[in-house]
Amino acid sequence: MKRIDHLLRQIRRLSYKEAITQLKFSQKRVAPKVIATIEKARQKAELKFGLDPERLILDEIYATKGQYGNPQIYYHAKARIGIMRRKRVHLTVKLKEVPFKEGEKQLGKFVRGVNSEQRKVWEEKRDRVAKEMGVPRLVVTTKQVELWDLYKEKILNKKPATATDPAAADATNAADKELSA
Repeated sequence: MKRIDHLLRQIRRLSYKEAITQLKFSQKRVAPKVIATIEKARQKAELKFGLDPERLILDEIYATKGQYGNPQIYYHAKARIGIMRRKRVHLTVKLKEVPFKEGEKQLGKFVRGVNSEQRKVWEEKRDRVAKEMGVPRLVVTTKQVELWDLYKEKILNKKPATATDPAAADATNAADKELSA
């Protein structure tokens, strides 16, 4: 399983075409079998679910343990024998159709359609969040930027009680008076 996992890690989250190209240049003995499995998954996605093969990416691809193959007997010296069992793996491929984004250059893991203007916007957001959090900008990830914005919206920018809810407004006013006193 370790041998095939190194290969699968290379093609995970790639577009269908990129993955096939990478596997064709691979020197691994199992690469043609992985290509055949991905081809079957693409055909099934196209025929059964009507997905566009040009827009498919390998969302998940992983190997799990399978049953051992038929045992083979190996004869050793001094009338001893050894039993060799070939290991097998199950290969699971999950394809996902990605919608078209305007300004997209290429589909897949390496270039996700981010042009220079979108990258500048992202870098400005990242720098802003890093400054607000007080950490170096290279440490901040995309997920942290999203979570920080949500945190600021929900926690830091609480809206005051509305005039339609007088009990909540009175409680807020009372709390403000206590703080100011």
